[in-house]
Amino acid sequence: MTSRPNAKPSAFGNYRPERRALPFLWIVRLGLARGKLSRGLRKLWMRWFNHVVDIQARGIRYRLNIGDNVTDAKILLSSKKYDQTELQHLAHACSEGTFVDIGANTGYYSLQVAASGARQVLAIEPNPPTFERLAFNIECNPFAKTVRALKLAIGPKGVVDLHQTQTLGSASLMKMDFHEAGTTEVESSPLLNVLGAEGITQIDGLKIDIEGYEYQALEPFFRDAPRSLHPRCMVVEKCHGHVWEQDVIKLLQTHGYTLTGQTRSNAILRRD
Repeated sequence: MTSRPNAKPSAFGNYRPERRALPFLWIVRLGLARGKLSRGLRKLWMRWFNHVVDIQARGIRYRLNIGDNVTDAKILLSSKKYDQTELQHLAHACSEGTFVDIGANTGYYSLQVAASGARQVLAIEPNPPTFERLAFNIECNPFAKTVRALKLAIGPKGVVDLHQTQTLGSASLMKMDFHEAGTTEVESSPLLNVLGAEGITQIDGLKIDIEGYEYQALEPFFRDAPRSLHPRCMVVEKCHGHVWEQDVIKLLQTHGYTLTGQTRSNAILRRD
Protein backbone atom coordinates (compact mmCIF):
# COMPACT_ATOMS: atom_id res chain seq x y z
CA MET A 1 0.00 0.00 0.00
CA THR A 2 1.63 3.23 -1.20
CA SER A 3 0.77 6.61 0.28
CA ARG A 4 1.57 10.14 -0.80
CA PRO A 5 4.60 9.59 -3.07
CA ASN A 6 6.64 12.50 -4.33
CA ALA A 7 4.77 14.25 -7.11
CA LYS A 8 6.19 14.70 -10.59
CA PRO A 9 9.32 16.87 -10.53
CA SER A 10 7.96 19.31 -13.13
CA ALA A 11 6.38 22.19 -11.25
CA PHE A 12 2.80 23.35 -11.56
CA GLY A 13 2.62 26.02 -14.24
CA ASN A 14 5.04 24.35 -16.65
CA TYR A 15 2.01 23.48 -18.80
CA ARG A 16 0.11 26.76 -18.62
CA PRO A 17 -2.42 27.22 -21.46
CA GLU A 18 -1.11 28.62 -24.71
CA ARG A 19 -2.09 32.24 -25.36
CA ARG A 20 -4.03 31.30 -28.47
CA ALA A 21 -6.13 28.92 -26.32
CA LEU A 22 -7.31 31.70 -23.99
CA PRO A 23 -10.50 32.45 -25.98
CA PHE A 24 -11.62 28.88 -25.22
CA LEU A 25 -11.21 29.54 -21.50
CA TRP A 26 -13.04 32.88 -21.77
CA ILE A 27 -16.00 31.03 -23.27
CA VAL A 28 -15.94 28.67 -20.28
CA ARG A 29 -15.77 31.54 -17.78
CA LEU A 30 -18.64 33.36 -19.48
CA GLY A 31 -20.81 30.31 -18.81
CA LEU A 32 -21.33 29.44 -22.48
CA ALA A 33 -19.47 26.11 -22.63
CA ARG A 34 -22.27 23.61 -22.16
CA GLY A 35 -23.50 20.57 -24.04
CA LYS A 36 -22.53 20.49 -27.71
CA LEU A 37 -20.39 23.62 -27.44
CA SER A 38 -18.34 22.12 -24.62
CA ARG A 39 -17.81 18.91 -26.61
CA GLY A 40 -16.88 20.94 -29.67
CA LEU A 41 -14.32 22.93 -27.72
CA ARG A 42 -12.72 19.69 -26.57
CA LYS A 43 -12.41 18.38 -30.12
CA LEU A 44 -10.80 21.61 -31.28
CA TRP A 45 -8.48 21.79 -28.26
CA MET A 46 -7.28 18.24 -28.91
CA ARG A 47 -6.58 19.16 -32.53
CA TRP A 48 -4.85 22.49 -31.95
CA PHE A 49 -3.34 22.63 -28.46
CA ASN A 50 -1.30 20.63 -25.98
CA HIS A 51 -3.51 18.01 -24.31
CA VAL A 52 -1.74 18.53 -20.98
CA VAL A 53 -2.53 21.78 -19.20
CA ASP A 54 -2.00 23.27 -15.72
CA ILE A 55 -4.96 25.34 -14.62
CA GLN A 56 -6.67 26.73 -11.55
CA ALA A 57 -10.41 26.05 -11.66
CA ARG A 58 -12.73 27.33 -8.93
CA GLY A 59 -9.76 27.91 -6.64
CA ILE A 60 -8.18 24.45 -7.09
CA ARG A 61 -5.01 23.67 -9.04
CA TYR A 62 -5.00 20.74 -11.45
CA ARG A 63 -2.73 19.19 -14.00
CA LEU A 64 -5.16 17.93 -16.61
CA ASN A 65 -4.87 15.79 -19.73
CA ILE A 66 -7.99 16.08 -21.85
CA GLY A 67 -6.69 13.44 -24.23
CA ASP A 68 -6.94 10.53 -21.81
CA ASN A 69 -9.43 11.54 -19.12
CA VAL A 70 -13.07 12.59 -19.55
CA THR A 71 -13.23 14.19 -16.10
CA ASP A 72 -10.17 16.32 -16.87
CA ALA A 73 -11.87 17.58 -20.04
CA LYS A 74 -15.01 18.54 -18.10
CA ILE A 75 -12.97 20.45 -15.52
CA LEU A 76 -11.21 22.41 -18.24
CA LEU A 77 -13.86 23.01 -20.87
CA SER A 78 -17.29 22.93 -19.23
CA SER A 79 -18.96 25.96 -17.68
CA LYS A 80 -21.20 23.69 -15.61
CA LYS A 81 -19.61 22.46 -12.41
CA TYR A 82 -19.20 18.73 -12.88
CA ASP A 83 -21.32 16.65 -10.44
CA GLN A 84 -22.33 19.78 -8.54
CA THR A 85 -25.30 18.17 -6.76
CA GLU A 86 -23.24 15.23 -5.52
CA LEU A 87 -20.46 17.51 -4.29
CA GLN A 88 -22.89 19.73 -2.41
CA HIS A 89 -24.23 16.75 -0.47
CA LEU A 90 -20.74 15.50 0.34
CA ALA A 91 -19.40 18.93 1.30
CA HIS A 92 -22.30 19.41 3.70
CA ALA A 93 -21.84 15.97 5.27
CA CYS A 94 -18.04 16.23 5.51
CA SER A 95 -17.62 19.74 6.90
CA GLU A 96 -14.90 19.29 9.56
CA GLY A 97 -15.29 15.54 9.00
CA THR A 98 -13.87 12.58 7.06
CA PHE A 99 -14.36 11.83 3.37
CA VAL A 100 -13.37 8.56 1.67
CA ASP A 101 -13.02 8.61 -2.12
CA ILE A 102 -12.91 5.12 -3.67
CA GLY A 103 -11.84 5.42 -7.28
CA ALA A 104 -10.40 8.89 -6.84
CA ASN A 105 -9.26 9.27 -10.46
CA THR A 106 -7.10 12.41 -10.73
CA GLY A 107 -8.58 13.93 -7.58
CA TYR A 108 -11.62 15.98 -8.58
CA TYR A 109 -13.92 14.82 -5.76
CA SER A 110 -11.15 14.59 -3.16
CA LEU A 111 -9.89 18.10 -3.84
CA GLN A 112 -13.36 19.63 -4.02
CA VAL A 113 -14.42 18.14 -0.69
CA ALA A 114 -11.08 19.03 0.93
CA ALA A 115 -11.42 22.62 -0.28
CA SER A 116 -14.96 22.72 1.15
CA GLY A 117 -13.67 22.15 4.66
CA ALA A 118 -13.24 18.40 5.27
CA ARG A 119 -10.81 17.68 8.07
CA GLN A 120 -9.54 14.42 6.54
CA VAL A 121 -9.72 12.99 3.02
CA LEU A 122 -8.64 9.49 1.99
CA ALA A 123 -8.24 9.22 -1.80
CA ILE A 124 -7.97 5.61 -3.06
CA GLU A 125 -6.89 4.99 -6.67
CA PRO A 126 -5.25 1.79 -8.02
CA ASN A 127 -4.33 2.71 -11.61
CA PRO A 128 -0.62 3.70 -11.59
CA PRO A 129 -0.70 6.50 -14.23
CA THR A 130 -3.91 7.92 -12.76
CA PHE A 131 -2.44 7.79 -9.26
CA GLU A 132 0.63 9.68 -10.45
CA ARG A 133 -1.54 12.59 -11.61
CA LEU A 134 -3.67 12.36 -8.45
CA ALA A 135 -0.54 12.72 -6.34
CA PHE A 136 0.60 15.72 -8.34
CA ASN A 137 -2.77 17.46 -8.03
CA ILE A 138 -2.83 16.92 -4.28
CA GLU A 139 0.69 18.23 -3.75
CA CYS A 140 0.24 21.43 -5.75
CA ASN A 141 -2.67 22.62 -3.57
CA PRO A 142 -2.28 24.33 -0.19
CA PHE A 143 -4.61 21.90 1.59
CA ALA A 144 -2.51 18.85 0.61
CA LYS A 145 -1.90 17.98 4.26
CA THR A 146 -5.59 17.07 4.67
CA VAL A 147 -5.55 14.56 1.78
CA ARG A 148 -3.89 11.15 1.92
CA ALA A 149 -3.66 9.09 -1.27
CA LEU A 150 -3.38 5.30 -1.45
CA LYS A 151 -2.35 3.43 -4.60
CA LEU A 152 -4.69 0.56 -3.95
CA ALA A 153 -7.77 -1.27 -5.21
CA ILE A 154 -10.67 -2.03 -2.90
CA GLY A 155 -11.37 -5.75 -3.23
CA PRO A 156 -9.92 -9.05 -2.04
CA LYS A 157 -6.66 -8.95 -0.11
CA GLY A 158 -3.63 -9.55 -2.30
CA VAL A 159 -2.52 -8.75 -5.84
CA VAL A 160 -5.19 -8.53 -8.54
CA ASP A 161 -5.44 -7.72 -12.25
CA LEU A 162 -6.61 -4.21 -13.06
CA HIS A 163 -8.18 -4.02 -16.51
CA GLN A 164 -7.18 -0.77 -18.18
CA THR A 165 -8.69 1.23 -21.04
CA GLN A 166 -7.49 4.19 -23.08
CA THR A 167 -9.37 6.43 -20.61
CA LEU A 168 -7.58 6.61 -17.26
CA GLY A 169 -10.73 6.86 -15.18
CA SER A 170 -12.25 3.67 -16.62
CA ALA A 171 -9.87 1.03 -15.21
CA SER A 172 -11.67 -1.72 -13.30
CA LEU A 173 -11.21 -5.01 -11.51
CA MET A 174 -13.94 -6.28 -13.83
CA LYS A 175 -12.86 -7.58 -17.24
CA MET A 176 -13.60 -5.17 -20.10
CA ASP A 177 -14.99 -6.95 -23.16
CA PHE A 178 -14.52 -4.31 -25.85
CA HIS A 179 -12.36 -1.42 -24.68
CA GLU A 180 -9.59 -3.13 -22.74
CA ALA A 181 -6.08 -1.83 -23.36
CA GLY A 182 -4.25 -4.38 -21.22
CA THR A 183 -3.96 -5.36 -17.58
CA THR A 184 -1.60 -4.49 -14.76
CA GLU A 185 -1.16 -6.08 -11.36
CA VAL A 186 -2.10 -3.87 -8.41
CA GLU A 187 -2.37 -4.33 -4.68
CA SER A 188 -5.88 -4.83 -3.32
CA SER A 189 -7.37 -4.81 0.16
CA PRO A 190 -10.88 -4.91 1.70
CA LEU A 191 -12.24 -1.50 2.67
CA LEU A 192 -12.59 -2.44 6.33
CA ASN A 193 -8.90 -3.42 6.49
CA VAL A 194 -7.86 -0.13 4.85
CA LEU A 195 -9.88 1.97 7.28
CA GLY A 196 -8.42 0.08 10.23
CA ALA A 197 -4.87 0.60 8.96
CA GLU A 198 -5.57 4.33 8.51
CA GLY A 199 -7.13 4.69 11.97
CA ILE A 200 -10.47 5.88 10.57
CA THR A 201 -13.34 5.25 12.97
CA GLN A 202 -16.02 7.48 11.43
CA ILE A 203 -16.92 8.31 7.82
CA ASP A 204 -19.01 11.36 7.12
CA GLY A 205 -19.07 10.96 3.34
CA LEU A 206 -18.02 8.30 0.85
CA LYS A 207 -17.94 8.32 -2.95
CA ILE A 208 -17.40 5.11 -4.91
CA ASP A 209 -16.80 4.98 -8.66
CA ILE A 210 -15.01 1.78 -9.65
CA GLU A 211 -16.59 0.86 -12.97
CA GLY A 212 -19.06 -1.85 -12.01
CA TYR A 213 -17.14 -3.40 -9.09
CA GLU A 214 -19.08 -1.43 -6.46
CA TYR A 215 -21.02 -4.40 -5.06
CA GLN A 216 -17.93 -6.58 -4.54
CA ALA A 217 -16.20 -3.68 -2.75
CA LEU A 218 -19.11 -2.69 -0.50
CA GLU A 219 -20.85 -5.95 0.41
CA PRO A 220 -18.03 -7.32 2.64
CA PHE A 221 -17.70 -3.94 4.34
CA PHE A 222 -21.38 -3.66 5.25
CA ARG A 223 -21.46 -7.31 6.25
CA ASP A 224 -18.60 -6.97 8.73
CA ALA A 225 -18.21 -3.30 9.74
CA PRO A 226 -19.82 -1.91 12.88
CA ARG A 227 -22.72 0.44 12.19
CA SER A 228 -20.70 3.28 13.71
CA LEU A 229 -18.38 3.06 10.70
CA HIS A 230 -21.13 3.27 8.08
CA PRO A 231 -20.86 6.55 6.13
CA ARG A 232 -23.47 9.22 6.81
CA CYS A 233 -23.70 10.19 3.13
CA MET A 234 -22.81 8.13 0.05
CA VAL A 235 -22.47 8.87 -3.66
CA VAL A 236 -22.48 5.70 -5.78
CA GLU A 237 -21.82 5.67 -9.51
CA LYS A 238 -24.66 3.76 -11.17
CA CYS A 239 -23.60 4.03 -14.83
CA HIS A 240 -22.48 0.41 -14.77
CA GLY A 241 -25.41 -0.90 -12.75
CA HIS A 242 -26.18 -3.36 -15.55
CA VAL A 243 -22.99 -5.30 -14.69
CA TRP A 244 -23.36 -5.16 -10.89
CA GLU A 245 -23.15 -8.59 -9.28
CA GLN A 246 -26.20 -7.52 -7.26
CA ASP A 247 -28.06 -4.24 -6.89
CA VAL A 248 -25.90 -1.88 -4.80
CA ILE A 249 -28.76 0.52 -4.05
CA LYS A 250 -30.85 -2.30 -2.58
CA LEU A 251 -27.83 -3.47 -0.56
CA LEU A 252 -27.47 -0.02 0.98
CA GLN A 253 -31.18 0.28 1.65
CA THR A 254 -31.09 -2.94 3.66
CA HIS A 255 -28.46 -1.25 5.85
CA GLY A 256 -30.63 1.77 6.63
CA TYR A 257 -29.87 4.12 3.73
CA THR A 258 -32.45 6.25 1.98
CA LEU A 259 -32.10 7.25 -1.65
CA THR A 260 -32.26 11.05 -1.45
CA GLY A 261 -31.31 11.97 -5.00
CA GLN A 262 -30.21 10.73 -8.39
CA THR A 263 -28.36 12.32 -11.27
CA ARG A 264 -27.56 10.91 -14.69
CA SER A 265 -24.49 9.14 -13.34
CA ASN A 266 -24.86 8.74 -9.58
CA ALA A 267 -27.15 7.84 -6.71
CA ILE A 268 -27.02 9.89 -3.49
CA LEU A 269 -27.95 8.12 -0.25
CA ARG A 270 -28.06 9.06 3.41
CA ARG A 271 -28.14 6.85 6.46
CA ASP A 272 -31.25 7.11 8.63
